[in-house]
Amino acid sequence: MPTIETEETVKVSIDVEVYCNTCGCGLCNETTVRGHQYPQFHVNACPDCMQNKDNEIDILMAEIKELNDKLSQYE
Repeated sequence: MPTIETEETVKVSIDVEVYCNTCGCGLCNETTVRGHQYPQFHVNACPDCMQNKDNEIDILMAEIKELNDKLSQYE
């Protein structure tokens, strides 16, 4: 779970939970907190959603190939 820590006036530690807005998968392991003056959350893309996108890309690429094959028959 990402944690924000500061030592300004009072030392405060805040635990936050991060979830994918698309599929609801927990992204705490995909999140780091960095920053200079203010804490910044750096969240990697959701691995589950990226896997789904990779599958979708494969399906679309196959469809493009099929359409190109049909088109070449008419040439």
